[in-house]
Amino acid sequence: MSPAELEGPSGPFLEAVGAGALTAAVMLSVALWLDRTDIASPPLSIILLFVPIVAALVTAMAAALIGLPLTWLLARGGRETAWAYPAAGLVAGAAVTIAFFGMGVGGAGRPAAEWLLIASFGAAPGFVCGALWWLRYRRHVRAGRGT
Repeated sequence: MSPAELEGPSGPFLEAVGAGALTAAVMLSVALWLDRTDIASPPLSIILLFVPIVAALVTAMAAALIGLPLTWLLARGGRETAWAYPAAGLVAGAAVTIAFFGMGVGGAGRPAAEWLLIASFGAAPGFVCGALWWLRYRRHVRAGRGT
């Protein structure tokens, strides 16, 4: 058994989720702060309080519901590579974000450039989460198995 297998996946999983959530929280906080165009915009204290909580919850749910089954599929198929997890995180994060914002009013009428910007708010945290999951845990497990 590799040292990573002995340590277990929970610590690296929480690190990956935390880094992804931090990435999302920073991106969303900056975007909300810069988009303060009217009097109804939330104050910075509310943004800094609630955005990290929401980012952590969404990142944790996505990592658990998408990332862990994907880990199982990649490991079973022998397809774990250095870029598989970051790429999957990028795609999954973008898809979750587009699905979430696409449910809102006027979602269908947005230009492609706006959808790309919206997708980046999930793609970047997904990439970070997937990369850390690979770097902190999965590559060691894979190396320990000699594959």
